[in-house]
Amino acid sequence: MKNFKDFLNDTLVVLCARGNSKGLKNKNIIKINNKPLIYFAINKIKKNNIIHRCISSDSRSIIKISKKYGIDSFFIRPKKLSGPNVSKLMVWKHALSKSEQHYKKKFKYFLDIEITNPLTNEKDLDKFLKLFFKIKNKFDGMFCTRKSWKNPFF
Repeated sequence: MKNFKDFLNDTLVVLCARGNSKGLKNKNIIKINNKPLIYFAINKIKKNNIIHRCISSDSRSIIKISKKYGIDSFFIRPKKLSGPNVSKLMVWKHALSKSEQHYKKKFKYFLDIEITNPLTNEKDLDKFLKLFFKIKNKFDGMFCTRKSWKNPFF
């Protein structure tokens, strides 16, 4: 794929992992098959050779676990961006700013990997990246969605 490597080099991948989850305490590090939930997101990123990545978390234990599996942290999310009512957009902006300072570059593309979706794998991420690479000149962004089978206002 022509310039796909350049595309990946211009992409920042962010994992947002708040430590004090509102619904399920410490959900991002709950173990599934003896691996913390965050491991599955990190594994997808590593297997797709994405080099510019960061973890946005207010939890030192999440940051420590992320480092163990290959994502170093270069900032801790401030408390004002760690509450249950904080917009994810604000968290993304903060992570992007910190990452551009750390990597000393401006990113053209931004990808948020949802930690609480361990059923998608590296092949799903690869397909997503390659599809967006093909259409990136026509669209500003792309989301993966699925029709909900339960009330989102639970």
